[in-house]
Order: sequence, then structure tokens, then C-alpha cells
Amino acid sequence: MELNLKGKKALVTGSTAGIGQGIVKTLAAEGVTVVINGRSSEEKAKKLKSEIEKSGGKAIVAMGDVSSDNGVQEVVNKIKSEIGNIDILVNNAGIYPWGNWWNSTPEEWIKTYEVDVVSNVRFIQALVPMMVRKGWGRVIQISSASGHTTPANLAPVYACTKASQTHMARSLAVELRGTGITVNAVCPAPVSTKTTLELFKESAKEKGYGENDKGIQKFFVDTVMHNPPVERMATVEEIAGTVAYLCSPIADHISGSEFLTDCGYSITGFRPAPSEIPVPNK
Repeated sequence: MELNLKGKKALVTGSTAGIGQGIVKTLAAEGVTVVINGRSSEEKAKKLKSEIEKSGGKAIVAMGDVSSDNGVQEVVNKIKSEIGNIDILVNNAGIYPWGNWWNSTPEEWIKTYEVDVVSNVRFIQALVPMMVRKGWGRVIQISSASGHTTPANLAPVYACTKASQTHMARSLAVELRGTGITVNAVCPAPVSTKTTLELFKESAKEKGYGENDKGIQKFFVDTVMHNPPVERMATVEEIAGTVAYLCSPIADHISGSEFLTDCGYSITGFRPAPSEIPVPNK
């Protein structure tokens, strides 16, 4: 299927690895000029840029810490100086603090909201007015199934930020009615990235599932999820394909929607994982 994206320009935040990297590769293959963003891995960003260009695509690198005003402005300035503007904003950058309700600190909550939520606001306010002027654009929030269903006390701060991202998509979609810009949220469950698989590797090994990708995914399905319809994690390429479709003019009729690209995990939910509540003796 021809997605009619040739000549468009896209910023994908946090795109030096994982889902973000998959999205820039997919969009570049569709003829989109992509802006690769990272906070500190400039070497990785340049390597990815080289790979895309060798495959016939177009890319620039715009480094910047998205959790700060200055970092976002650096990215915006690079976009304006090198390609002028963008048509597509994919808010993908995020962090995942692995804590429960009782051992996560207020400082961790603030930091996570700065990266996972407030950065979205910064880029939307800086770049969406350009789209409004052109009369066409796309904003894609990379949220999570954990922001949709009960996340079993697995990183509640992360789940709350992801719920915020999804609601932002709905709110902004209404705000931008009549402008030619659509806004949607893509909500994966854990995806089979190197980082995610490594997170569960030791636990899978201890429980006898082995250390290979298939064993780790089997462990995750058996111990974290409740019998999901698709008994595996989604791939980066599958998530990137959904994003590309929503960026396309073919999806002009879709805005304010939440796409649960989670192998059906949200239907059955996460297994409960209550933590010990620190009840005082007196």
C-alpha cells in the first residue's frame, strides 16, 4: 500500500534506539525526511543517520534533552535551520522508573512527568503552530497499554504519565479540529526491544524459561499477563507500522483515538503484583 508520505518531514523524539529507532527507519523508508533525536547518544544518532542515508533515505540529527526548555529549543532550532519545519511530530521519548507506590519518590514522579509528559507539551507548543500554518500535520503520542488498564503496581508513575499522554491526544485533537491536523495515541504493551528483554532476562532464567528471546517472552506472558490473545510481545516493526499508517493521508479520518497495539494484553490485564505496604507499628 502506498502511504503517500514522500516529501513529509518528521521529528521522532528519543529515536536513537528501541521503538523510536524503528519509527524513524519505517518513516524514512516511506520517503519522509526524519529528525533523529536523543539526549546523549550522538554517536548512535549519527550511525542511524548513516544507515538511513545508505538505504536512500533522508535524515538529520537534532540532539537535546527533552526534559528541559533549553534542550527542546536546541532541537527546534536545528529543525528550523536545516529543514525549516516539520509535518509530523512523534512524542516517543520517555523513561521507565522501576518502582512501586511505596519506594518511588516524589522526585522520581516529577522527573518522569518532565520527560514523559511535559516534553510533549513543549514540542507541541513549539511545532504544531507550523503545521496549522500549512494546513496539514500529524501528532502521535507513544503512550502505553499500562495507561489504559490496571498496571498491577508495575511502575505506577510510568502508568500515570502514559494515561496523561493518551488524554493529551484526545484533548489536542478537539483543539485542532478544522486545521487539517490529526492527533492520536499508540499504546503498546512491553515490546520486544533489547532493553525490555534484558529487563526480564534474569527472572526468566531463574524460573527456568531460559535466556533467549522466545523464553523471555514466554516468561513475561505467563507471569505478568493474564492469558493474552496473542501470546507474545509486539515487535518494534509492528508498532512503527501502526505509526506510519496514522501519519499517512490514508488516516485523515482518524483523530483523538487510542490504538492499543498490545497483543490484546489490555483485554485480560496484568497479573496483580501488590507490594508490601509500610504500615507503622504504632
